[in-house]
Amino acid sequence: MRTNMAMGLAALGLAVGVSCGNNKTPGNPMAGSGGAAASSVGGAASGGVFAASGGVLTASGGTVGAMGGATTMGGSTTGGASVGGANNGAGGVSGGGMGGSSEMGGVSTSGGASTSGGVSTSGGASTSGGASTGGGAGAPSSGPHNIAFVTSQYFTGQQIGGLSGADGHCKRLALAAGLGDHGWRAWLSTQGDVGTADDVAAKDRIGNTARGWVRPDGAPLVDLLADLLQGKLLHPLLIDETGAALESEVWSATQRDGTLAPGVTGGRLSCGDWQSNTGDAVTGSSYSVGLLWTQNSNAPCNIARPLYCFSTDRTTPLTVTKAVGRLAFTSEATFNASTGLAGADLQCQAEATAAELPGTYKALLTTQAMPAHQRFNLTGMPWVRPDGISWLPDPSTLSTFTGAATALNMSANGNFLATDAYRFAFMGIPEYTCLDWSSAESGLFTTFGGVQSAIGSSFSCCSGGCSNAANHYLYCLQE
Repeated sequence: MRTNMAMGLAALGLAVGVSCGNNKTPGNPMAGSGGAAASSVGGAASGGVFAASGGVLTASGGTVGAMGGATTMGGSTTGGASVGGANNGAGGVSGGGMGGSSEMGGVSTSGGASTSGGVSTSGGASTSGGASTGGGAGAPSSGPHNIAFVTSQYFTGQQIGGLSGADGHCKRLALAAGLGDHGWRAWLSTQGDVGTADDVAAKDRIGNTARGWVRPDGAPLVDLLADLLQGKLLHPLLIDETGAALESEVWSATQRDGTLAPGVTGGRLSCGDWQSNTGDAVTGSSYSVGLLWTQNSNAPCNIARPLYCFSTDRTTPLTVTKAVGRLAFTSEATFNASTGLAGADLQCQAEATAAELPGTYKALLTTQAMPAHQRFNLTGMPWVRPDGISWLPDPSTLSTFTGAATALNMSANGNFLATDAYRFAFMGIPEYTCLDWSSAESGLFTTFGGVQSAIGSSFSCCSGGCSNAANHYLYCLQE
């Protein structure tokens, strides 16, 4: 599902000199330099955002459904192999090729069965709720952990039925998927009576006791509520309770700090406290991190959207085993498009050296003679972020880029980027490269990628002037 980023930026009072869209090229610059952004950062990735080599690849970088993954539950281990199949990651089913089943009570049966109520992190096994990381590349610590998901079901404002109705939807869908009854709360805020203290903040519904959230596929999300409120999501919250990827705008009425989002037209900040189809409310983007996961756009209350759901009864800290591979990051300094390809490489290398990262680095930039991916060895190690989260588990996909495991919203020194505003990175296509990065003159155009998104279309989401470097950076990859 496509998203108009202009709506989100307008809601935040932001303006950027680019115009965005999957089918737009710099030859038709739309708003051009100084115009309002109109982003279309969406569209399903071909083959699934995490599809690779015979199985389903989790966002943490491991291969689920590979040969020989034992399923161990409650002391019983039987089979566990899922030959060339996918791990649904929800409902306890792990056996796309061998007919996995789900058993309540900790007993594993026929080829990858699982039980309900938690997650497992080793060897592709799926236990206790179906969440699996399949191999430990950027994998979370052993649980049981809380789980968060985006609902597979869509609701209008009235259909939500208030906060109690929203929580009920979360619980119902979680139980149907085998995720158990674990104090499910919908990530929603309400307005209450105008001018009173009756506003209900989503963050208060989650509380400060719960910690350690993973997605239903086992990919780590955040450890603490404070991390969530700072937009420090390790992966986008785009997996539904069944383990399927869902790219959508999601109801929230909540800004990044976890409180009621202001500035929605019509005076109804939360669709009449989620009991009305009148007015509109703020939505987040399931395929984004940083600010945009909870506050990206506005949507009419009569248009159905999914919900975010969080379990809240577990307190196991979330730690992550770092994935091994080549490093990738986004520059902290903006890029002047007139400094040339060599200047871009020097900038990437300088930031990597300052952060004491090993190896040599180049900018992911296209020239008139060479696509960006041809600057790198696509048969080498996977690319991972400096925090050890796998970014591109299969480097060969850089040539087509149908999606990454997570957003590249991290600097060389491990700082999260773009947590409170939108950020772009220069990319270019052969016809529009700012004269091979030799000119920042007005009237020249190029393409950018959205740093906060993991889907493939985000890498060519936007176009704008070569002279606009105010919030435009570089993707930097280790050779």
